[in-house]
Amino acid sequence: NSVGGVIQWVATKASPTRDEYVMGTQDNVNDVNVQIFNGATDTWGTDTEMTASVANNARRGFDLTYETQSGDIMSVYCDGDADPSYRVWNGTTWSAAATVNVTSANNCEWISLASDPNSDEVIMVERDTGAAYEAQVWDGSAWGNPKILGSMTDTAHEGIGLAYEESGDQALVTVSNGNTSGFVWTSWNGTSWGITQTQV
Repeated sequence: NSVGGVIQWVATKASPTRDEYVMGTQDNVNDVNVQIFNGATDTWGTDTEMTASVANNARRGFDLTYETQSGDIMSVYCDGDADPSYRVWNGTTWSAAATVNVTSANNCEWISLASDPNSDEVIMVERDTGAAYEAQVWDGSAWGNPKILGSMTDTAHEGIGLAYEESGDQALVTVSNGNTSGFVWTSWNGTSWGITQTQV
């Protein structure tokens, strides 16, 4: 389905519970659109616009992932202000938009998500126009546990890495460290963040 602009960024994920895929796109007119693919019928569903006001279309201001147990889709996107918004797909319908309340007052520009392989937990890392990174954790019903770390001097680039180990017992977040050749990292154990460390 047409998204109304020239697509510049794409993210596609596969459902862990259904014969389904989700694709998110961001285009040159600052839209983020999401479409669901039915693997049983090889058909795309209706295009759903998440936002028409990404702050900067030269940055990927969205990401999406599936919750591992429920199979719900988490779609998080920047929409022109500091706090990202999110919507959840339950296999039939999208929830209303809600807000991830972040610490920074600078506009959101980059989003990256990772799913716990053994629960409905999701980690988000967001970077703002002030080049600061913030991680938060979705526990299956709400966002929380903010963690600020790192910075990016070359703001045209993302500088975000995050992943869960297969057991789901730990997640690792790595981000850029300003204009140095090192990086900043921290870990999440399912309950709390570890200390923020710098690798040089």
